[in-house]
Formats: sequence, structure tokens, C-alpha cells
Amino acid sequence: MGKKVEFYVESDSKALDKAAQLLGLPEDKINLRQLGKKLENGVSLLHFEATSSINLALEGKNYLNGIFDAFNLKVQMEFRMVSDNEILFRVTSKENPLLIGKDGKNLLSIQHLLKQYLNTFAGSDENLLVNLDIGGYQENRKKQLEMLAVRTAKEVIKSKISVKLDPMSPYDRLIIHNRLSDFEGISSDSTGTGEDRAIVISYKK
Repeated sequence: MGKKVEFYVESDSKALDKAAQLLGLPEDKINLRQLGKKLENGVSLLHFEATSSINLALEGKNYLNGIFDAFNLKVQMEFRMVSDNEILFRVTSKENPLLIGKDGKNLLSIQHLLKQYLNTFAGSDENLLVNLDIGGYQENRKKQLEMLAVRTAKEVIKSKISVKLDPMSPYDRLIIHNRLSDFEGISSDSTGTGEDRAIVISYKK
């Protein structure tokens, strides 16, 4: 996982400079591998592959620590690769309410910044998923939303009347949609724009 480019240069000494330019990364964060060579217009060119040597999970941990240190916040952090393209960070602190913010807005803002930062090291064809949980907020929120989804779906099936939920963040709406994706007799769609975007759960014959 990470950025990767292939290129040709005239000599070994130019390879690392070229790789750093193409990847936009420091030279010490790059792995080089020579793939071969070719002759073009009488000039011998070396074929290289350059990849990022950055551990994205560790880079994310260091980035978060930089944020917390700037505010003199002491935290405990766990992080792990959930899959090849998904990283989970769990943070606990005495200042959990401050870090989470009202309706989780501070948490989501930090998560957004973290994802943007890590995407600068990821390949353009990668869909990098970055999940940040502080004080178990995201995990508890997910359980609550899934319970809401199931409860509302059962009401809709019984009454056959569509129900519009309160506006939610994109992340919260995704949880609802995923929970109802295989729920028989129900469809879920998002409607509205911006902060007013909400889910409508409807009966499906």
C-alpha cells in the first residue's frame, strides 16, 4: 500500500532525485528497484520502480500525537491495520469530551485531517479508509444507529409508511445504509443537501 511510480533515467545517480520529485516524498521514505533498461535514440536508459516506504499506520499515529502534543493533551493510543486499505486508531484521554465535541464534530474534524494527511502518501488508485475512535464514541454511536435503523425499518414494514430520520453526517448515514442493505422489504435513500441531508426509509414491495 502506498504510492508507486515507474520511470526512466540516464544514470543511477539521478534515480532517487527523480523518484522524490514524482512521488513528492523525502528521499529517505522511498524504496527503489531497477526493473531493466532500454535504448532510446542511441541513449541507454535505466528503468526504475519507486514506492513509498512509509508505514501509514505509524505515520498516522505520529500525526495524531503531534496534534495532541500541541494542546498538551495526554492520550493513550492503539492503532492497527484492519485490512490492506483500512486503518483504525483508538484514542482515550481525560479530555475525551473535548476531543469528541458536540455530536462528535471535533472527532470527525480530526479524522478528516488525519485522512487528508495520510492520503498524501497513499496511491491515487487506493481508497484509503481511516477510522478514528475516541473514548469508544464511534463504536457506541454505531450500535445506537444500527438499533435505530432496525427499529425504524420494522415500523415501516408494519405501517408501510416511509420515515425520514433526522439529518446526519455522511459517516452516520453510511452506517444506516449498510445495516439496512440486506433488510427485506426496506429501501433507504439519502435526501437533501449539506447539513440537512437525511435518510428516508421506505417500504419496498
